[in-house]
Amino acid sequence: MDTPDLAGHQTQVLAVSVDDAKTVREFAKALGATYPLLSDETRAVSKAYGVLDPSGRFDRRATFVVDSGGIIRKIEEGATMRLMMTFTIPVERGNEAAKDGTILKAIETLIKATNAEASYFTLIDGQRAGYIVFEETDQARLPELNEPMFAALDAAIDVVPVLTLDDLKRGLSR
Repeated sequence: MDTPDLAGHQTQVLAVSVDDAKTVREFAKALGATYPLLSDETRAVSKAYGVLDPSGRFDRRATFVVDSGGIIRKIEEGATMRLMMTFTIPVERGNEAAKDGTILKAIETLIKATNAEASYFTLIDGQRAGYIVFEETDQARLPELNEPMFAALDAAIDVVPVLTLDDLKRGLSR
């Protein structure tokens, strides 16, 4: 959580999750959190703030700015999802783009725009291909990411959500 807009104000940042205390501690450590992450295993806090999923199994990600009098001044909801983009480039267009330099420019632009946590390049069915893993909070940005690859490289693109092993463990333990 980036909180530069809170700098200089009398504030305290807390995070709350319905995950058990051990999972929350592990997540805080992996995240390198500089603020407390609290476990809401009873779901009372999530329910009180209206972010508990109707199934009661998980909470939606949200940020609440609460003043010293306990009044909620701002609410921001949004979830970060890890996505994997797979792209393939037709052979002829890939050959042209390799010669004129557009292939590298398009891929570097994509990696920068997604702030990719990982990128891998290979061949799929004899075509140049790549896998880009990134996090996104706004699905409306996908056309912004896809269109330059379509236009520059005639790329075929698939985007799917992906899980880390920790995400999978957490999901299966619910």
